Order: sequence, then structure tokens, then C-alpha cells
Amino acid sequence: MNLYSKSLNRLDIDLRKVERINRLVITNAYIYRYLDLIIKKYWVGTQYAITDEVFELLSAIKNKHLMELYEIFTLLSDTDYEQKHNDYLRGKNSFVMDGYTAKFYQTDDINPLLENSSYLLTNIEELKELVEIISHKHIIMEDTKIENAIIQRQGIVLIDPDFYHLSTKSIEEIRNKNYRELFCLLRNIFEDYGEDLQYFMHLRGDNALEKINAMEQELKRVRRPIDLRK
Repeated sequence: MNLYSKSLNRLDIDLRKVERINRLVITNAYIYRYLDLIIKKYWVGTQYAITDEVFELLSAIKNKHLMELYEIFTLLSDTDYEQKHNDYLRGKNSFVMDGYTAKFYQTDDINPLLENSSYLLTNIEELKELVEIISHKHIIMEDTKIENAIIQRQGIVLIDPDFYHLSTKSIEEIRNKNYRELFCLLRNIFEDYGEDLQYFMHLRGDNALEKINAMEQELKRVRRPIDLRK
């Protein structure tokens, strides 16, 4: 079995050297690491949460806060490949998305959240910019939780966009939904790392963006490294 891209080019990946990461599978996919790649392989029969159209839109976004997506692939044997390739040459659409490859991310040994308050301020502003980009592509963000974010010195990276999907709603409705996702992520970060910021749970504002802006004002007022440890 080998991995083939949407154009049925064989990916240069030695499957004998991949390392399984998620031993206890509670998601809809098996996740592997190969060098600096993540290989995500969906279960057989899974109703894929991410479509190839959404994947293409997201992979075109070059932003340090969004997981860098590379290729979708199908997994074929040599004999299956011959038939699929012949269909492809005849213009038949026989591609089945089995998974995708993306950049591998890992958390730093030193938690940047404990170093200075400007880290959060910078990341919040840049994540708001990313929300605008994604929203204007008519994509709704789902499952944006702390388990699907990597916190590095270079920034907070949103990973695992399987549940992102296209919407026919207005841009304003999509923006509001995506800002709610971002606010929940930020709130979870504060909840997980300490109790001294619990007052963020009661921020005033008619919508999530207003609450995020209020959160930034509180962070500016603190003016010191924020100890988020319990």
C-alpha cells in the first residue's frame, strides 16, 4: 500500500517508518508522525468531517496560527493504483479521500504563557485576524478547543480542522460564530492554567468579539507576567 495525492502522484513517504501517535483512539482518525509530517488516516467508512474543498481553502491560508496543511491522499495497493490511474487519465473522478498530511507541531518545554502578558495580547490580536480570513472564505470553525491548539513560543497554533465546514450564512453570522469559538478557546486557556483570571468568565459584551476585546483591556491593565499556574 502507498499514499497517492489527488493527482495520483505517489507521496514520498516510507510507511515502514511512520510512528503512531494517538494510541487510544477517541477521534475519527489514526494519527501518525513521519519526520516533520503529521499523517492523518481516517477510519474505513468514516463520514469525513473535512471535505477536499475546505481542505484546499484552508491549505491556501499561510498563517502561523493555523496548522499548515499539505496534501490529501488516498491509500492504494499497486493493483488498485493501475485501475485508479487509468480512470484518472480518462477523466473519471474516482478519488476517495483517506486522509491528509500536515506540518508536525509540538509544545515547547517552557510554557510561554508564564513568561509575559504581551504573549497573550499579541496572540489574541493575530488570532482575530485569522478569524477574519477564515470567515471571509465562508468557513465556520468548529471544535476549537484547547486540545486542538498547540501553545508555542512562536504563537498559539490551531490544529485539527476536521470539523471546519462551508456555510451559506452571511459573513457576519459566520464571523460571530467563529469569534465565539475563539473566545471559548481563550477562556479554556485561562480555566486550565489558573484561577486568578476567573473574572474573565464574567466579561461584559453583547457578543464574543466584544468580550475578547474586553479581555485584552484587562490583560493590558495587569502589566506584568501573568502567573497562570494553579
